[in-house]
Amino acid sequence: MEMLKHFVRLVVILSYCLCTEVSRSQLEPKIIYYKADDTGYLVRVTATTDTERIFYLIGSANYPSPLSVMVMRGSLESNVDVDDTLFFMKHNNDSINATEITESHGILFFNICEYEDKKGTAIFDDYKHSICRNSGEKLMWHYLESESILSSDLIVLTFQSRHWDPPNNVEHHGVKFQFTISNEDLDGILHVPAIRGVQIKMEFTEKLGKPESRLGVGMLIFTNSSIQSGQNFLQTDTFNFGVELEPGNFFSTSVQFDKRDPSEPKPPNASPAYLFWRSVCFVDSENRWYSGRRVAAFQSSPLHTHKENERINRSLPQVIYGAKRFNIHIHNNDTVAVMEEWFGFGSPLDGFYAKTNYTDWTFVMALGHPPPDHSPQAGRLFAPLILPLLVLVVTLSFYFCRQRFCPLPTADPGDVTRPLIDEIVDDDNSYPGFGDPCVTEVCENATEIHASAPDSYGAI
Repeated sequence: MEMLKHFVRLVVILSYCLCTEVSRSQLEPKIIYYKADDTGYLVRVTATTDTERIFYLIGSANYPSPLSVMVMRGSLESNVDVDDTLFFMKHNNDSINATEITESHGILFFNICEYEDKKGTAIFDDYKHSICRNSGEKLMWHYLESESILSSDLIVLTFQSRHWDPPNNVEHHGVKFQFTISNEDLDGILHVPAIRGVQIKMEFTEKLGKPESRLGVGMLIFTNSSIQSGQNFLQTDTFNFGVELEPGNFFSTSVQFDKRDPSEPKPPNASPAYLFWRSVCFVDSENRWYSGRRVAAFQSSPLHTHKENERINRSLPQVIYGAKRFNIHIHNNDTVAVMEEWFGFGSPLDGFYAKTNYTDWTFVMALGHPPPDHSPQAGRLFAPLILPLLVLVVTLSFYFCRQRFCPLPTADPGDVTRPLIDEIVDDDNSYPGFGDPCVTEVCENATEIHASAPDSYGAI
């Protein structure tokens, strides 16, 4: 009987382990990459679960083009095929084919600019006339294999900018982007859901031309749902103790692709997805406490407008190259919501990264809803700050209620002179008069004797 129990226990443990391994293996991404040369690189990441398949397309073409990332989700029978030969050509309308894709979202970095902040507001309000020498139209993105990881558990893709500056006879390499996808949740500076989100980290080390200059980044956001004229994606700021690991940085911002601002009476038929970033960037990787810079972000209408009878189809080449009729989806909704998000890095009255010439910025694009507000660090503040105040308030409240509703009982005036001990048995060591009934009776009768006052003091 005992051996049977051990056998059953062993079977249960092995079954649990096997189930765990099968579930884990279904979350492992499969990598297919297409490489034309050192400056053209595209990665397709495929992740399969029990109910769906998720595809990522990350990279750029082999001539100046924006760096982009796109995430698509579909059924278990869905698929995304990329013709690398066509993709790395200038006219690549037929380079991507997709079947049974239910949703798609993407972003691309089309502008990295230097702008002047003469007002000292750190707001990127003059982005149309900024100096965009590092724009996506001029940058060549070089894939850094030494800083990248391609495995079944973790994907890290690193791209370095390359731009030749003829007047100064120098090549710029100041911008670096790193994309991370994992089959496990990443809980670093920002939460990244497993296989359903990508973490994007930007590093900028290039010197700006003027003391009042700041770094501006232009990003194009698109998703497979429509948006009306005059609307933006819903963008909200959050004050959250749990977002930042570094003390003092409690701000974060999220853009929800499935919600509009102002909202419509009938919400759009959109799948939830979001962008989530820190509202504070850092210009010093060592001393981040003193080097925080606020990131100002806002949405604006795309500069590349389209005619009313033209469609913006849901595809990566469409957004980058402007192909008019390239639809990779089989659904009737052929339009996409496209919006430009502009970021200004800096803080009022302080030159951007004036001392260190370095900035580090991280954000997340993921499927689903933004992480809920939570403050795990609030408990650390509760003990030293709130708890003593709470003890003081409770103590004062206790005494007030005690005096107000439960006063102390008062003694009876007639009982004040009553002895505490009525009777003590007399013995050899006791004081005379205590507990002796005869003496007590004499003392009681003594009150009836009227003694006369002595004639003089000191008489015997």
